[in-house]
Amino acid sequence: MVLLLCPLLVLASAAALLCTPRIARILQSYVWQEYPCSYPPRGQRRDFVVVVTVAPGHEVTLHTTPYRHNLQHKRDPHPGVIWFAGDPHSGGVVSPVGGHAPLRVVSTALWDRDPQLPPADAVAERAGLARDGRYVRRWF
Repeated sequence: MVLLLCPLLVLASAAALLCTPRIARILQSYVWQEYPCSYPPRGQRRDFVVVVTVAPGHEVTLHTTPYRHNLQHKRDPHPGVIWFAGDPHSGGVVSPVGGHAPLRVVSTALWDRDPQLPPADAVAERAGLARDGRYVRRWF
């Protein structure tokens, strides 16, 4: 049993160590902003998705990475609001109000190869979300 769990623990630890510097870089480049959010109905493995309303009529679908987290059940006194730091076109970091549980998120528009995606700005490049004016698709 121990031999089966050790490789999984090593893999989980490596993923966390790879994700931590990127989260730090994003939080140094972007400030927390408060947005209204909603959670799509659970089922078919969608419990890790959060829909953030960044502007009236403009919603961004984000999913947590590298691990799946159900943000709806975090200790959050404001379940309809979430803090977001990052670029809505590519992703960033989300946390329940208070910043006590920061999680890396990626926009689903990157994986859908949305042709209407605008070019990346200098802040996104400094945060590691883009390279050469294009958003990069990274899980970590």
